[in-house]
Amino acid sequence: MFETEFVVTREGMTVDLCCWLHFYSAEEGETFELPEGVVERTLEANPDVAWLPLHLPLGTRLKMPPLPEEPTNKLLRIWD
Repeated sequence: MFETEFVVTREGMTVDLCCWLHFYSAEEGETFELPEGVVERTLEANPDVAWLPLHLPLGTRLKMPPLPEEPTNKLLRIWD
């Protein structure tokens, strides 16, 4: 299920920053937000990370979950 790995290579990195850097794929100038629950799923896949300081030590390895699929039932507004 968790096939990719992210390694902390800079000081001051947090779990949410690692997720953002790992999944960032927007074009320059575009904003990108992590899908809901990605950080939580990353923490579930890496329970030992909860015992580390907020700013992860260099060389920390994180198993990264896949991005959730798009919801199949999108909101449709018929009055727009």
